[in-house]
Amino acid sequence: MTIQDFALLLWRHPVVVLLAIFVTAGAALHIVTERPAYETRAVVNFLMPGSTGFENFNISLVVEGAVTALSLDSQEGTARVRRQGGTAAYDVVLANRGNDEQPVHDQPYVTLIVNSHDPTQASRTLAVLIGVLGADVRDRQSAAGARPDALITTHVVASSDRPIPLVSRRTRALAAIGAAGLLAMLIGALMAERRPRLRIRRLLHSQG
Repeated sequence: MTIQDFALLLWRHPVVVLLAIFVTAGAALHIVTERPAYETRAVVNFLMPGSTGFENFNISLVVEGAVTALSLDSQEGTARVRRQGGTAAYDVVLANRGNDEQPVHDQPYVTLIVNSHDPTQASRTLAVLIGVLGADVRDRQSAAGARPDALITTHVVASSDRPIPLVSRRTRALAAIGAAGLLAMLIGALMAERRPRLRIRRLLHSQG
């Protein structure tokens, strides 16, 4: 079918077109009027005792990073963040090059990602997360009886200096809604086009 054929198809079914436009416009309006979201990030590195830089592969660091990520993602970890004043949603992502079958762990670190409609809360929650993470690593080792000079420590490698508005995501969402609305309009028009033909076929079949 050519573009002209599609245009004629839509012209013959204005109700379908108007319904699709109404639904698409409603979804787009919701995206546009929604409060903008903000994101802050930090990369936290794990270091062996006495080290001041990145570490190569070390199973102790890998285990500590994995346990810390699970701890912060747990209900108890979330409760600790909330008690300290971190109210925004967050994710803790453990660095892992490779894949599940063949993971490659080096320079162990976790990435903290915070999202909020309030830029102030996004920044505050990130600061709280960093503090809770450091305390979690220190307290876990101390509870296991580790000496103060033998503790694995954490170091913030990079951190957002300000909350970043997620404008690009809104643009992509609007583009996706527009494409979905156009597709739904065409499918609806095609289905409406076929219904009279099916009725005629059934009528002829019943008379025959």
